[in-house]
Amino acid sequence: MYNTVPSVTFDEIIEDVKRVLALIGVYRFYEILAVDPDTTPEATMRIIIERANAEFSKYMPLVYVQKFYFNNERVVEFIDNFDLYLAGSLSSDNILLVPDAVVGLSNMPHFHAKYNVYKFSYQPPYLILNYPLSGLIYIKTLCKYRINFDANTPSNNAIYFMHKQTPVYDVFLKQVVYNTALHIVMLKKNYSITELPIEVFNGLEEYMSELKSELETLYNESYRNYLIMY
Repeated sequence: MYNTVPSVTFDEIIEDVKRVLALIGVYRFYEILAVDPDTTPEATMRIIIERANAEFSKYMPLVYVQKFYFNNERVVEFIDNFDLYLAGSLSSDNILLVPDAVVGLSNMPHFHAKYNVYKFSYQPPYLILNYPLSGLIYIKTLCKYRINFDANTPSNNAIYFMHKQTPVYDVFLKQVVYNTALHIVMLKKNYSITELPIEVFNGLEEYMSELKSELETLYNESYRNYLIMY
C-alpha cells in the first residue's frame, strides 16, 4: 500500500474562502467569478489558487527531499512525475518535482552540515555537479506546492504536500482569500453586474489592506526562520 501524499481539495479551499469572506459580510460572490460566459467559477478559482501558490511559495516553499540514483553522472534533469502518482503507478517515496532551488545534496536522508559536502549548481531543471557521483543521493529542494487540476477527474483537484490543519495552510488560505478579494475588487471596478448588489463589497478594499499587511509580516518572519534553519 502506497503512502498517501497529504492534500487539500479545491472544494475545501473554496469553502474556506467563502467562510472567511462571509465573516466580513461578503456573500454570494462566487456567482460573479463567471462574468465571462466562457469561464466557470471553478476555472476562475483555479487561476486564483495557482497565483496564490506561486506567491506563497516564494516565502514559504515546500522543503522536499528527493531521491536520485546516480550512475557516474555530472548532470541530471528533474522531471515531474507526479501524474504517475495520481494514476496509482508510482509510490509517494519516488515522486520527483521540478524545484525552484536546490539547498544541498547528501548520502544521508537526514541532512546535516557535515554530510552536505557535494558541490553543485542548479540551472532549472538541471542539477550540475562538480564531479560525477554514483549511488543513491538525497537532494534537498525548495518547490512550489504541487497543484493538480483535471476536469475529467475532479476528485484529484487539490493542492498536494499540504495538511489542512496546520499553520502553513492557514497562511496559504490567507493568500488565496487576498487574491480572491483582489479579483472581486477588479470586477467591481470594470463591470456593471446587475444581478448582484456589488456595493455590499465596499469594505473589501480595507480588509485587503489589512490582510496584505498581515501576510507581509508572516512572510518576513518565515524568511528569517528559513535563514536560521537552512
